[in-house]
Amino acid sequence: MNKFIVSLIALTLILASCKKGKEDPFISLRSRNKRITGKWNIDDYQVNGKSITTVSIETYKDSSSACNTTFIRTISRNFNTWTISFKEDNSYTEDITGVSNTNIDFYDEYYCPDANFEESYFNTTNGSWAFNNKKDKITLTADNVTKEYDIIGLSNKKLHLKGYFDIDGDSNPDNIEIYANKNEL
Repeated sequence: MNKFIVSLIALTLILASCKKGKEDPFISLRSRNKRITGKWNIDDYQVNGKSITTVSIETYKDSSSACNTTFIRTISRNFNTWTISFKEDNSYTEDITGVSNTNIDFYDEYYCPDANFEESYFNTTNGSWAFNNKKDKITLTADNVTKEYDIIGLSNKKLHLKGYFDIDGDSNPDNIEIYANKNEL
């Protein structure tokens, strides 16, 4: 009886040590490589704790010779769908679709009225991915840019990543969190 209890405790400790992220399942019969492989729908993208569905691409001040006034042009993108597909060969494809908005705000609206344009866009990024030795981090590399994320949770159907990158240009790292669900087709 004592051998059974000792064996049960040892088995529990071994299985618990397989859990890498704090949101990982207690036990999984699939390896992390098998769990990450597939197409994921990005359901929530957070920057410093705020859900982001619109990203400001650029804002700048300029002048118009036609209107003889200055204006501020802002370009932003609204995400409609965002997926990332991890493949067994350690490549990945990220697809983003949405609407790009351009707003031109003239200081002198008497001569030139404000303008707003909308157009659909589709962006695809191809790159490579790799786990670190402990498999508690994932590195994504595309277009000579490498980003490393902590894997907070990885199950067969849910993915939660966390990274620190300067995305707003203020030279301070922003807290980035990505929540995704596996696309089961």
